[in-house]
Amino acid sequence: MYAAAKAKPQSIEVEHLGPAPMSGPHLVATYKPGREIYAQGDLIDKCYQVSTGAVRVYRLLSDGRRQVVSFHLPGEMFG
Repeated sequence: MYAAAKAKPQSIEVEHLGPAPMSGPHLVATYKPGREIYAQGDLIDKCYQVSTGAVRVYRLLSDGRRQVVSFHLPGEMFG
């Protein structure tokens, strides 16, 4: 499966890492629209939480089509 970010139109398109208001080890990352967060077959050892915008999770089919598995909105977690 693939996860791709889709930012709000007024969001900043510069990637940024910094502190987050969550407990435990964490990073805050901003992804440009359409950027891949992880790819099908990757080892997923992280949990992501959407703070703004939306994330589309999809898988690529053998004929090259893309099948959307889910959408994640602010406050939701995936990974």
